[in-house]
Amino acid sequence: MSQLKRTTLLFTFLVGLGCAPKIQQVQFQSKTKELFSSEVVDHPMDTLVGPYRESLNQEMNAPVGTANCTMSKSRPESALGNFAADLLQEYAERYFKDSLPNIKIITLLNNGGLRAPINEGQILLRNVYELMPFDNVIVFVKVRSEKYAEMMAYLEDRGGEPIAGFRKDDPEIESDFWIATSDYLAAGGDKMTFFKDPLMVIDTGRFLRDEIKAHIENSGEVCTKTDGRWH
Repeated sequence: MSQLKRTTLLFTFLVGLGCAPKIQQVQFQSKTKELFSSEVVDHPMDTLVGPYRESLNQEMNAPVGTANCTMSKSRPESALGNFAADLLQEYAERYFKDSLPNIKIITLLNNGGLRAPINEGQILLRNVYELMPFDNVIVFVKVRSEKYAEMMAYLEDRGGEPIAGFRKDDPEIESDFWIATSDYLAAGGDKMTFFKDPLMVIDTGRFLRDEIKAHIENSGEVCTKTDGRWH
């Protein structure tokens, strides 16, 4: 178990012992900001928790790479959305390279899952958590060819979402294909009902956040631009 996970679990346990309503009311989507905050909490438990908060902050402030441009999200297409979708597409292609080298796989994420921009300059571990605070797991979903039209209709209605491996003006896929996405979306999150009745689902067990971190570390420097994939 990593030091970060041990520290996080211990922090959560200590907070639970205190039964402090102010801390218990933390919402899931704001958990990252609350957990890694350096602000002093006016509560008796702070004396006990303080050292662990400091240790966690030190780990969160560790550099993982550099952004050569600012990447933020928007519709119909964005640099941040392309960044996340492209790295997931690359992961999917590596995953299937040896076992199923000729499969058709595309990537679909959602803007709502990208919670913070990556600003130009040094990227810290906390920036990765701010971008992706959720424990979303990478999954691959095999669907029938007719699902492509449903997916495209959804994207048209939404005005675009992060995609990779295909473009808006591509011809329809005429055979069964795979979609790389998160377990949340594969379960129909964000009204992605076209994932219903899949032919097969592979749960990789890998957090999307961990793959983002690994991609930045392996690349050293990152910067993704828009390229007209959805226009």
